[in-house]
Amino acid sequence: MGFLDFPFVAGEGAEGDPRRFTGHQEVLRYLEAFARRFDLHGLVRLETEVISVRRSGDASWSVSYCSRKLAAGTDSGGELRDEELFDAVVVCNGHFAEPRLAEIAGIDRWPGKQLHSHSYRVPNQFHAQVVVIIGYNPSGMDISRDIAGVAKEVHVAIRAAPAEMQSTTAHANLWLHPMIDRAEEDGSVVFQDGSRVKADAIMHCTRGAPLFEKKNHALHWIDVDRWRCARRRYKYSFLGDDSAITVDDNRVGPLYKHVFPPRLAPSISFVGLPFKGILFPVFQL
Repeated sequence: MGFLDFPFVAGEGAEGDPRRFTGHQEVLRYLEAFARRFDLHGLVRLETEVISVRRSGDASWSVSYCSRKLAAGTDSGGELRDEELFDAVVVCNGHFAEPRLAEIAGIDRWPGKQLHSHSYRVPNQFHAQVVVIIGYNPSGMDISRDIAGVAKEVHVAIRAAPAEMQSTTAHANLWLHPMIDRAEEDGSVVFQDGSRVKADAIMHCTRGAPLFEKKNHALHWIDVDRWRCARRRYKYSFLGDDSAITVDDNRVGPLYKHVFPPRLAPSISFVGLPFKGILFPVFQL
């Protein structure tokens, strides 16, 4: 998951986190190490919120911001509001802070436990259990294989699954299914092909926002174009109308290669919009 020229190595020592799915502290340490390696700290302003980004003439951008200034040795201080002109703006605010669970018919009466991949760290809690995983993108793929090493069975609900349940070659206890149709009070999870399993847990490997919508009381994949936008919440309240982009039904555009608004390129660009792939290398590219 690291940047191409700075590998993400499992941490060691008292502060390290050697787990395959590390916590946010380990990711923070990685980013801080990246900043030290490439001498980036002097280019980063922490404790600063961008209030607005507006065009200033034909060749620059006016950026208004609010910085929190801490008094020495305290956790309190004042705020500094200011405005500066820049030749170019790169917009790379995050979209992953709020995990979402897929809506499943009957889930409120289903007796098992649910969790999101956002909070997954180690597979031990699923020892000898039957686990259903929703989604088979990078997180879902990695987590399903990790859990298969300790679980009794792992059933992965994916789009475009085979017509019948079949075991994968890597793990004899891991199967692929179509999407979930409903959950039942007896602990069963019913898939859209009519097959069912009694499960102890459901793991939602979805990013930021639902991948699914309910139609006729069943769970369906959102079509590709809408799914691309529904996975995250894209918000650019600090951008004015002169930024040449709009967010319509969570679709950001018009953007060339999901990066440049054609009318204003290259003076403004957007990082982190593509929804597939390993995130840090995608950000870097």
